[in-house]
Amino acid sequence: MSSFYKSRLRRRKRFIHLDPLIRTHPYNEHIRFEQLRVIGEDGKNLGIFSREKALGLARERGLDLVVIAPVAKPPVAKLVNLEHFRYELQKKEKELRKKQKAAKVKEVKFKPLIGQGDYERKIKQIADFLEEGYPVKVTIIKKRRVNRELQLNFKKRLLTDLDKWCTIVDIQDKGNNIHILVKQKNKVK
Repeated sequence: MSSFYKSRLRRRKRFIHLDPLIRTHPYNEHIRFEQLRVIGEDGKNLGIFSREKALGLARERGLDLVVIAPVAKPPVAKLVNLEHFRYELQKKEKELRKKQKAAKVKEVKFKPLIGQGDYERKIKQIADFLEEGYPVKVTIIKKRRVNRELQLNFKKRLLTDLDKWCTIVDIQDKGNNIHILVKQKNKVK
């Protein structure tokens, strides 16, 4: 086996067994700080200890030593049950994911050679999306016999119609298409 493959294998082995928790919250033997401020399992400050003394205290109590604030001076470590700590972190992450609302952007596409009825229907569709609270991406597509001048005239017409009841956030001209991002106007109370 060549040295290139050996070094790749060594590198891979080194990172296979790393627990992802070690990167954010080093625990027990993975702690690299010399001095630590130790917090007890009941939440009280026990004082500043060397790493060895803090680890000895954790073993004596049958708990794990986990760094919870690595950027503090000195870093803060807490005596906890590691599995319970993991479970609490997962629970917090799950709650955060639940509370995050993905900002879905609705898209409506127009061609400059559109009939009046279809144009009005799509404008009403944009209004409905905005009422529901979604930002809307309006795309003007240039196809076949549509020249640039016709496309720009249609863009002006569309912008004047949209400007009456929504805020234009961004206009981008990419290739053959024009993208307009709009959102609902802020209501004055």
